[in-house]
Amino acid sequence: AAFCGDECRGVGKVVKGVVMMNVCGEGDETITFKALDRHTGIVMDIMESVPFTGDVLGAYTEPFKLSLGGESATRIELVDDSQLPIDDAAIYNVSGQRIKTLQKGVNIIRMKDGKTKKVFVK
Repeated sequence: AAFCGDECRGVGKVVKGVVMMNVCGEGDETITFKALDRHTGIVMDIMESVPFTGDVLGAYTEPFKLSLGGESATRIELVDDSQLPIDDAAIYNVSGQRIKTLQKGVNIIRMKDGKTKKVFVK
């Protein structure tokens, strides 16, 4: 969702693995973003914020990328079989869809303590 202060200005919808969102605003406002895990109710801050403009930001073929939890997309840990399964965590694929178990490739894990990490499974 997109916010100006505490006021919600837009809610996204996932379309083919990409979040699409219309955001309402008036000039010279800062728009921030949050993500909600519908299964746990945990609200996650998104690092990026943008000034509101009437222009389109991103497109389906060139999306505007948002980052969960302040971690760099390049910080990906390698996980071996001895570290699986990961209990008490919400697991997401790179499209942001919640999944039940780790899949081959990159996974995003949100621990119960609120920390997130990215892992790669061979």
